[in-house]
Amino acid sequence: SVSGGGGRGMPGGQSCGLSRLVAECIRARDRDGVLESTCHGQDGTAAWFSSVVLAGGSSCFAGLEGRMNAELAVYARQQTVSVCATPQREYSAWLGASILGSLSTMQPLWISKQEYDENGP
Repeated sequence: SVSGGGGRGMPGGQSCGLSRLVAECIRARDRDGVLESTCHGQDGTAAWFSSVVLAGGSSCFAGLEGRMNAELAVYARQQTVSVCATPQREYSAWLGASILGSLSTMQPLWISKQEYDENGP
């Protein structure tokens, strides 16, 4: 549950901060233990806490990378936390989508201008 914590209210009266949401997503991703790794432990949680990437324009707030590192450390307990925030993160989503869209395996999913004009967005 994400109730409590600091931060602005969310639908349903719940509230929490970004770091808490990230921590809960990491912990919730493998509750049944199916994702097992001989390299990263039972569920790889340590690897997820050490591989947090900030991307998109909203991640460009001054100090966000340091704050996420500090706050996630509280939720990660003894695990190493590493938050990566590249200077180009404002364009990360666009760049990733452009690379994905240019792959030959994606070409069958492309639509023509005529199809777009007929069906809309």
